[in-house]
Amino acid sequence: MKVVVTALVGLIAAAQLALAADSPPRMPVLDAVLRDFAGQNGVAYANLAVVHDGRLVHDAGYGRSDQDEQILIGSLSKAVTAACIAALVQQGRMHLDSRLGDLLSGYFKTYGDPRDSDALAVTVRNLLIHRSGFENNGRNDPMVQSMVTLLNKKPISEISLAEFMKEIYRYSLIRKQGILYDYSNVDYLTLSLVVESVTGRAIRLRTNSATCSSSSGPRCGRNAKRML
Repeated sequence: MKVVVTALVGLIAAAQLALAADSPPRMPVLDAVLRDFAGQNGVAYANLAVVHDGRLVHDAGYGRSDQDEQILIGSLSKAVTAACIAALVQQGRMHLDSRLGDLLSGYFKTYGDPRDSDALAVTVRNLLIHRSGFENNGRNDPMVQSMVTLLNKKPISEISLAEFMKEIYRYSLIRKQGILYDYSNVDYLTLSLVVESVTGRAIRLRTNSATCSSSSGPRCGRNAKRML
């Protein structure tokens, strides 16, 4: 843990130095920190894209990866969702301690309340840090179970996020929020629904907007990083 924290502190310092306002971006400083971190900690693949003043100034690959290699985006999309939430908080359209019962009141009026009433009190803050109390990615992961249920009825192209979440909310929380970190896909699916409810737009469109200044597709490579 000490090595990781030290490396992260060094990375932040290097980033600040590299992007100093009174000089052009100096990426070799950042590259050196990341290469050292990857080498010391056995990181096989890592990619970096740096945007400065609205333009891509640097992209690179570390370990056995290069900047042109396409990678499965997977849970990297969670960072995009979190960025959208942060932007909406910064705009004053919601707060980190806003509750689902308030943010999704319109959704729940249309699709019905969650089975577990405690879900209504879950905050954005606890969703962001995986402390909501929803099930994790174990055998009973509500995301997986709900998807299987829906796929038995219709193709994935016909399943909306709203419909998907209705199925997920049939499951109860397994603990009170804020108690324990437990990585959960449901947390970020819920945050996606929050973005859609607050903005009135699908999150795929929202991530292409100036509000979030980011975009993602099913795969993320050099061209996609240019939009991040």
